[in-house]
Amino acid sequence: MKKIKTSDIIVGSAMPLKSGSLDHLQSAYGELLFGLAQSQLFQRTGVVAGYVTPQALYGCGYGVLGTIWTIESGLIAFGSELFIAPTVGGINLSVGEVVVGTITTTYLTAANADPVVFSDATSNNVHEIRQIVWSAGVSGSADLDFLDIQYMGRWLEQTYSAGDLTAATGNWTIPGGAADFKVKTQRRGSTMVVDFSIVSSSIGSATAYITLNLASTDKIKGNFHAVGFYANGNQTPTEGMMKIVAVDGSRELRMYQIDGSNWAPDIITIDVSGQITVEMDCNES
Repeated sequence: MKKIKTSDIIVGSAMPLKSGSLDHLQSAYGELLFGLAQSQLFQRTGVVAGYVTPQALYGCGYGVLGTIWTIESGLIAFGSELFIAPTVGGINLSVGEVVVGTITTTYLTAANADPVVFSDATSNNVHEIRQIVWSAGVSGSADLDFLDIQYMGRWLEQTYSAGDLTAATGNWTIPGGAADFKVKTQRRGSTMVVDFSIVSSSIGSATAYITLNLASTDKIKGNFHAVGFYANGNQTPTEGMMKIVAVDGSRELRMYQIDGSNWAPDIITIDVSGQITVEMDCNES
């Protein structure tokens, strides 16, 4: 984004301004723009906070041909600033490299803009243009990694952890690990949609319900219900519908047999899938 550097009093103007006045004017629209970006973050996550994780407010699509990446232009909220990220093509990644972004400052080169004569008679460039520029590099070597960007309105994948799966009695596990665990969420303000598909899992002993624990900073507000599907070689019938219950004040999605019977224990044959919409308590974590 374009900024004016205001470290001193500018002279040679019909109406000289002190740096504090320019800072005030600049911060006024800067706060407004960042406030609009924060409203977008709230629509996505239900919280208002700094952009520790870079958020693409628009653009930043990409294409890959072999090891060559092309990144489309976009607008990124990162830290406490908004950055234009210009289109960059021909980024050739070597082994061990990823696309990284560097916050880069250039200056407006128009003759009627820079340099500006300051009160101490020095000439300085003051019209800063701060952008994120993409290039090849080792992960973590620049200000951000391109693959860390989150996109407004897109689904977020929940990273698998063994603690995500529990049972009322005994245990529920995935012998195959992360490859058989597909859970994604999308936030729309305080509303969250959860879509899941967990396959080739095992239940150690008969249990009233099995539980998917959500990796959310907020807890569920209220009880919500939906219907999902299961397959279980030891169940009668071996496949059919199940109840999904989101438990108030927790991060738990409990799954019950539709007829109220226990889940039958089995090894590497149990599949469950479904989707549920819940409200999240943005004030309780």
